[in-house]
Amino acid sequence: MAAFTLPRVNFCVIFCAKRKSVKDIAALRDGVLQGYQDLNAGHTVEFTGDPSLKAADKREDQGWQ
Repeated sequence: MAAFTLPRVNFCVIFCAKRKSVKDIAALRDGVLQGYQDLNAGHTVEFTGDPSLKAADKREDQGWQ
């Protein structure tokens, strides 16, 4: 009869990392699908720009970087 051995620590680390990445990918997919559903339902707001980006563009136009 073979003795029971514990799995190697390296295997456990890889297994846990893979499991976490699968959960992260599932969350990302759900977010993308929710975005498409919002778009189809007309739940959109026009993006008018970020004020901090406008300020940075103004500084660059004045020669300050």
